[in-house]
Amino acid sequence: MARSKQGSVVRRGKLIYARIRWTERIGNQSVTREKLERVMTISEGREQCKQMLRDLEEKGQTIFETQRMTFNDLAMIYSERKLIPAQYHDDRKIAGLRSLASAKVQMRSLQAYFGTFTLKEITHSDLERFKLLRLGKTTRRGSRPSIATVNRELERMRAMLRFAVRQGYLSKSPFEMGESLISKADERMRERLLTIEEECRLIEACTGNRAHLRPIIICAIDTGMRRGEILKLKWSDMSLDDGIIKLRATTTKTGKRRIIGITPRLEAELHGLWDQSLMIDEALVFGIKSDIKRSFATACRIAGISDLRFHDLRHRASLDLLQAGLSEELAMKILGHTQRSTFSRYINPDHRIAREAAKALEVLQTARNQERIHEKSKCA
Repeated sequence: MARSKQGSVVRRGKLIYARIRWTERIGNQSVTREKLERVMTISEGREQCKQMLRDLEEKGQTIFETQRMTFNDLAMIYSERKLIPAQYHDDRKIAGLRSLASAKVQMRSLQAYFGTFTLKEITHSDLERFKLLRLGKTTRRGSRPSIATVNRELERMRAMLRFAVRQGYLSKSPFEMGESLISKADERMRERLLTIEEECRLIEACTGNRAHLRPIIICAIDTGMRRGEILKLKWSDMSLDDGIIKLRATTTKTGKRRIIGITPRLEAELHGLWDQSLMIDEALVFGIKSDIKRSFATACRIAGISDLRFHDLRHRASLDLLQAGLSEELAMKILGHTQRSTFSRYINPDHRIAREAAKALEVLQTARNQERIHEKSKCA
């Protein structure tokens, strides 16, 4: 295909356009194509011509044929190809998502704002306005969305626009045309830790209709496993004789297998569950197929514990592993963290750590004072 090597800037009335022309072969005929882009100045037009020629050379005329594609069009294509149930090969996720619910909620929020925009119209300023609008919007619960929630929506938007670039629908993502819009540092980090006293009260509250929570809570505290990993455990994942749990790659967040040790109190709970079960290897250990959010909230209320989420038990486990003397590297492998920055978010000192830190400083200061006294006596 022979293409024009240069574009040009043309005037049509009072308007200025960047124009490129190229020739393509259709059968035995040569057809000349033309593409115009509205610009404000001649210098902008020259730059736009260069960009259009690069796009034509790298991605072909498809990039121009999709100029009228709207965000809703992109959302439909993206959903068909990316928002699909997870697919596995040899215990490894090769496509799709484990949880589609949150992704679909993010998509609805994005489509409500950008739906009728053509892809080419979306600018970095539009993304900024979306972020400010979402942060200032009141939710159905009467509160405002957290920065973390809006960041996840922007991350979904960024993934969609990168998909559009790879498919040739866009030449460049608007995210790359300005300062970063996603700041993890602005997100509010959870610092809530379950104390030893609260742990006792919480476990004591797991009786009657909430008796099923007792082994689940003990498992969360003693292993640091995520809620989804715990509820998906099967008896085939257990090796009670060896005292280990073998997490399958298909149930972990990172898609990697993990081996976790079983503490004596957790072992006692598991033996009790096994004795009461039908003793089928492929059956769920805790027998729960839905969720435990409501029963957990009830147990916390009965125990007189406020502002505690199930995931906070994982924070407690992280700190306990370090206090037990494990290295950060080993603790990360047990918990399934792949990045140290993520692991560090779980290390939140509570009053126990604060007291231990104060005692450690006291020992250091005492040693320094004794050293000073010794030095003075030597000088005397």
